[in-house]
Amino acid sequence: MTAPIDTFVAPPCLEQVEILFQDKHLLLVNKPSGLLSLSILGALPVSAESVQTKAGQAASAIY
Repeated sequence: MTAPIDTFVAPPCLEQVEILFQDKHLLLVNKPSGLLSLSILGALPVSAESVQTKAGQAASAIY
């Protein structure tokens, strides 16, 4: 028996993620509806858009 293939592709999110609070250990955000919280492991770049990837991109731009 083979595992079903997941063909879900998250739609692009054009809205900004609002940072409500941040310090050295915590980041609190208000994410737009429909934006994934975490990336899908092994997903295509299109479906890898998430709060996790947006935060990583923002952090790499700062450092």
